[in-house]
Amino acid sequence: MKLSLLLSVLVLLSACSTSGKSQEPAETIFGYRWQGNLLFVEVTSHGCTTTEDFSLVWKEDLLLLQRDTPDRCRRMPFVTTLNFETKRIPGQFVTLENPVKEKP
Repeated sequence: MKLSLLLSVLVLLSACSTSGKSQEPAETIFGYRWQGNLLFVEVTSHGCTTTEDFSLVWKEDLLLLQRDTPDRCRRMPFVTTLNFETKRIPGQFVTLENPVKEKP
């Protein structure tokens, strides 16, 4: 009886556990353009956002701009342009997976 109760509790607790790594929503961008293999992207900044805060996640011809480091500065938010060197071949069709909004 005690063993079945213990197993039931363990099963319930394991269902409540998480992997420890939460999935952040994709970074919203306000515009982008390609120039050769360079990608220029407009993102929100609070004053400390840099290219190094992001990584480019490729899945074949799909590209996701992922923010790895949050901008913890306290300035009023504004849109800034960052540029990334990519492995894209000029003329290659690439789909950017990030949501795109109009500039505020």
